[in-house]
Amino acid sequence: MNCLVFCFVLACHFGLSTGEVILSLDNKDGSIYPVKEDSTLTVTCSATGLMAGDSLYISSTRFNKNINAEGKRKIVSKTDDSSGVVVSLTLTIEKISMQDLTDMDLIDFDKDSLLCKSKSSVVERDSKSTSFLPLIITDNNVPVIAVEPSVNASKYRTEMGSAVTFSCSANVTKLANQIWIKNITGEWLFKGAKEIPNAVTTSTYGNNENNTELQFSSVLSMDKITAQNGGEYKCKVQLVICTELFTKNTYSEAVDGSVNIVEISSKKIVQEAAKEDDRVEQGKSVTYTCPYNGYPKPTFTWKKDDKDIQDDDTRYVYSAKTAEAPKGEKLSIEKVEKKDRGVYMCTATFPSGKAVEYKFRLRTSEKLGALWPFLGILGEAILLVAIILGAEHFRKKQEGKGAIDADDMTSASEKDRLVGKDSVKYSGEQVKINSGEDA
Repeated sequence: MNCLVFCFVLACHFGLSTGEVILSLDNKDGSIYPVKEDSTLTVTCSATGLMAGDSLYISSTRFNKNINAEGKRKIVSKTDDSSGVVVSLTLTIEKISMQDLTDMDLIDFDKDSLLCKSKSSVVERDSKSTSFLPLIITDNNVPVIAVEPSVNASKYRTEMGSAVTFSCSANVTKLANQIWIKNITGEWLFKGAKEIPNAVTTSTYGNNENNTELQFSSVLSMDKITAQNGGEYKCKVQLVICTELFTKNTYSEAVDGSVNIVEISSKKIVQEAAKEDDRVEQGKSVTYTCPYNGYPKPTFTWKKDDKDIQDDDTRYVYSAKTAEAPKGEKLSIEKVEKKDRGVYMCTATFPSGKAVEYKFRLRTSEKLGALWPFLGILGEAILLVAIILGAEHFRKKQEGKGAIDADDMTSASEKDRLVGKDSVKYSGEQVKINSGEDA
């Protein structure tokens, strides 16, 4: 029992461990370390589970040669303060070149690599190692990308409903030292996202005829562009590289080119006032909205009857304002008065100076304005009834007068008839008298 305790204390003191040795690299993307030519390569190999007396070193796979600190190549070790055990090694190569790889016996990149290796000297345990490979990227090995209309077209302008096409092409020279380029891919991004409104993309990639370059091309098409298509478009090309040794650990070199649609303006320059002009009752309010359609938000100016609206009239209120458009796209007129009648014009001006105008015609009516037509109709109805009644009265009066005249005529005729009868009778009597005298 005492012996076991003593051994445990001894193991703790000298950093002994019975656990497995684990080696790890600081590159989360894999075992290939891409580095630009003439820049600094830094690789850190960490170890856990090492015991006192174990060693940790970096060597090449070809001759198992220890990469000593020579000139610009440096290896710095880090030890645990309590146990004195080495826990990591950091390899640094300044201004790296292809000659450095040769000096480290990295001749055939499909077969050679560097090793971070542990060796046990205290107990019989298997040595551990992990491979890594510096990959020098020259200017010829970086994808050359071109975006049309142009990679420098940071101020591309178009119109609503227009068809827009962007093309992206890239090529890369295959890396030297028999590095195998797995593939080259690409994608379009709109404001950093893969979803692009109203867009269709077509892409192709492969080797050129001489098998010395990888080529990529893609076309982004938008048949009818809308305001939501305004913004930055980026073509991102990705080059995936690996060797036969590192088929599962690949390096991805990505570059991008962009084109920015900074303006989408309306095709229609002037929109006349709507036929259904607004008629507003005096004392009420009305709001007009400048119905612009485009990107980005333009600046706005408002006029009445081709004259600037006086800012001192507090009844005129602008809303939906921005720093670029202090007058806003909306104009409200509070407590409309008769003097407010007229044609109002909103001008939306885009950054390029292109302007779109919209007109609104305002008519006003009095509070009882709607009653006047009714009163007019009522008056006409009363007048019509009066005319009809008057005509009826006149007709009846005329008919009464005609009846009286007819009665008078009848009486006169009867009288004349009676008078004539008496005359005849009287005449007969006279005749008889005369006849008697003669007799």
